Amino acid sequence: TVIPPRSLARDRIRPPTQEMPAEAVEHFDVLDENGAKTGKVKLRSEVHRDGDYHRAIQVWVVSKKGDILLQKRAAEKLSFPNMWDVSAAGHIVAGEDSLSTAVRELEEELGISVTEDKLEFLFSTFVRRVLNNGTFFDNEFQDVYLVETDTPLDKLKLQQSEVSDARYEPFLEVERKFLESDPEYVPVDVKDQHGHFKLFDVLRKRYSQPQSDQAR
Repeated sequence: TVIPPRSLARDRIRPPTQEMPAEAVEHFDVLDENGAKTGKVKLRSEVHRDGDYHRAIQVWVVSKKGDILLQKRAAEKLSFPNMWDVSAAGHIVAGEDSLSTAVRELEEELGISVTEDKLEFLFSTFVRRVLNNGTFFDNEFQDVYLVETDTPLDKLKLQQSEVSDARYEPFLEVERKFLESDPEYVPVDVKDQHGHFKLFDVLRKRYSQPQSDQAR
């Protein structure tokens, strides 16, 4: 048992929910190159301006037959607008821990409510990116979780400022899109043996066998 760190379908989707514009005032714990807290706290905008190390979570929602729930990022997002992405993700704000952030983001972005024990921690990885013509620096430790649920698309409640659409896709198709660097998908390095290769390795082991075998 791995202990988590503390610190597509075609149905109609319910209209997005309204929420407070909290991003502008979010504060992050600044980390060192090993992912440990430095004791410094900075505004979200300052962290991405200065390229500070920080931590975020990802929650990959998968159905019982192995389809991944993807979200389409809102057009207003500073990074990767209008692109298909992980089911839910978000930064860990100062004073919050990884697991409770994962529960919160899943509820806020998609309206899926789960308890902490339903989330399976898979691994932590590190992503370094420079976006928006060199003005947005993302040096991010990511805690990656998996949860299995067959939540119908028409039961989702999308967070308007974050998500514009959602759909289920077979996990092998999603992996292929990442391998091909499909321009409609947020880049994910599924070849990284220490990162998201692990996610799809887990999915292959659990969902690639015939349905009759899965039911045993």
